[in-house]
Parts: sequence; structure tokens; C-alpha cells
Amino acid sequence: MRNIYFLFFLFTCIPVNAQYSVQNAHSHNDYRNKVPFWTAYNARFGSIEVDVFAVDGELFVAHTKCGVKRKRTLDDLYIKPLLLCYEENQNKPWSDYDGELQLLIELKTPASPTLDLLVAKLAQYPKIFDRSVNPNAVQVVITGRRPHPSNFGLYPSFIMFDGHLFTAYTAEQLERIALYSDAWKMPKNRTLSAADHAKMKEMIDRAHKLNKKIRFWATKDTPKAWKMLMELGVDFINTDKVNKLAEYLQ
Repeated sequence: MRNIYFLFFLFTCIPVNAQYSVQNAHSHNDYRNKVPFWTAYNARFGSIEVDVFAVDGELFVAHTKCGVKRKRTLDDLYIKPLLLCYEENQNKPWSDYDGELQLLIELKTPASPTLDLLVAKLAQYPKIFDRSVNPNAVQVVITGRRPHPSNFGLYPSFIMFDGHLFTAYTAEQLERIALYSDAWKMPKNRTLSAADHAKMKEMIDRAHKLNKKIRFWATKDTPKAWKMLMELGVDFINTDKVNKLAEYLQ
């Protein structure tokens, strides 16, 4: 009997973050890191986010249009590094780690022509960006200025989309949703209210009932907030502090 009580105590005292790993980490606006892509990649993050602008037939990485610089292209900062990684790791993200990699691409300019340019680039490398060809391929998810859901089917199946949780998608459209994202601004000087806590949990449960993952952006970027999000069951922890979150999860 004493052993049973001990085991009950042991398992109820396991910290929440023991259920999480860096695979649950999302590098928000990753291109703003001192070393884009590689910082989050080397930390084994499961998700990396990049914003792109279509300018003169090319895709540039930036947060605002005035921040577009000729040397900061999607090819140079993300596609070429991924080509190198997959070549070195036998068509896997990592050779020494069985993790998956998601690339969340926010379209800052209209889907046409931005998404068309993106598809043309990624279609050249099916072993890297198409999971129907390679199960270990990068999962590409489109957010930002997405096409209307009725047009999801116009794009190849390796292109998935970030969804709005309370949009009524058809069954066919829902198949193209990879995850749901929503903003949640936490109060600066107080903890989350019981009502807000319940609302967040309801949103997470709603996504999970649809068999989809969910993340929140605009949340606080602190260990206390990370812990709360994990207790709620969120799938991706949004951060601008890659190394700190990696250390926390490990």
C-alpha cells in the first residue's frame, strides 16, 4: 500500500513541462533573431515563423515593407539552409533527433502573386517540402494574407493553412488547416482572470476536438506564461526568446 501511495505522489508531482519539449516551441518572427533560422533550428524547435513580401517577382523576408532588403530573401535565409540540412541528414530535419519541422509563412502581400511565387519555389524540392513524397518533409503552413478558404484547393496539397478557430470550414477545407492561431494579450500587472483562463481552455479544447493544433501569439514571453500555456494544453509555445525557451523546456 505504501508503494501505491508513493507512485501516486510521484506521478502527480511530475512538472507540466515534462510533457513538453522543444518540439512544442514556435520561433515567432524568427527572421528578427541575430541568426535567422539557425538559432531555432539548432535548438530543435518544432516550428519557425517567417514573414514574406513579394516585390518584383521575388520573396523578401521582413516585418514591414520599408524593411525589405535585397540580401534578405526567403531563398537565402530559409530555403537554402533547409536544402543544406536535408542533404546532410538523409532527407530529415535532423540526423540525431526524430523531430518534425513546421515552417509558418506569413504572407504580408496578397496571396496572388505571393503564394504563387512561393509554390513555384517550393515545388522544386518535393523531398523537402512535400510530405506525400517524404514523410519527414517540412510542413509548410500559410498565415497572414491567405486565400479565401474556397480557393484552398487551387494550391498543391503540400501547402497547408493557418485557420481561424470560429470560421465554419467545409470538411474539405478543414483538411487543409494545419493549426489554429489566435492573439491573446495577457494583462501586464495581474494574472489571467478565471474567465479568461476558462475561455482560453475552451478555445484549446475546441481545436483539439477538430484534431488540430493551436498556438496563441501576443502572450507574455516569460517562464510564468509558458508554464500557464502548458498547463492549459496549448500545442505551440510562442516566443521571441529562442534560447531561453529552449533552456526552459530542456
